[in-house]
Amino acid sequence: MPANLNLVRTLTTLVLTMTLISGCAAASPQPFSVLEQGSAAMTTEDFTFAAALEQRKWEQLYAQIHAHRLPAPQPPMIDWEKNLVVLVASGWKPSAGYRVNINRIERRGTRLQAFVEVDEPPAGSLQLTVMTQPYVLALIERPERLQAIEFVDSSGKALRRLEVSLP
Repeated sequence: MPANLNLVRTLTTLVLTMTLISGCAAASPQPFSVLEQGSAAMTTEDFTFAAALEQRKWEQLYAQIHAHRLPAPQPPMIDWEKNLVVLVASGWKPSAGYRVNINRIERRGTRLQAFVEVDEPPAGSLQLTVMTQPYVLALIERPERLQAIEFVDSSGKALRRLEVSLP
């Protein structure tokens, strides 16, 4: 019986160690590029975070962003075997001069962290008084395995987490 108990303890320790190591995976830069950036996302939420992993979702997302344009533009072609797309839109802003940026993306095990920043116009600057909805679309190199995309501010504070499934 003691041999079985030692085996159970050893296996439990191994599983816990592997879980800890995978959860604390070191961050590595994830290649990405800005696909599109604009001031009229036509989203309804204060902040919108979304991901497209396949064509149908991409077409829906792109149509939503450009719902105000007639005729609606066709979405850029994406190689879904190599890439995925994320959207960050900051919601309604009271003037021109706002901009949404994804400064970097890091891979941490089976999740990606996108570092988001919203630039505001300088205080006291003259800006066109018009309602805007700044957004950015980023094309990300598709990782082998992915369980979540986390959007965080520049200090690392969580803004939103999207559960995804890439085998």
